[in-house]
Amino acid sequence: MSERDADVLAYVVWVINKAAQAWEILPAEAYARMQRANIVDGYLIPCFDVLHSMGEQTVLEDVELIARREGVEL
Repeated sequence: MSERDADVLAYVVWVINKAAQAWEILPAEAYARMQRANIVDGYLIPCFDVLHSMGEQTVLEDVELIARREGVEL
């Protein structure tokens, strides 16, 4: 695994945990909801270079917006 891949993975795990805290659910459930909305593969990973420099609240707002747009309840 390259250093960049490790950084992306660590970032995705961090976002999942922050979302779980914000939504008051377990990280596994947060991950499942993000997967249903294609947030991990369709947003977090491809946009990592920009997203990792943004604030936590902004990223969580984006994740919530995408999830709701895709019909995933939070």
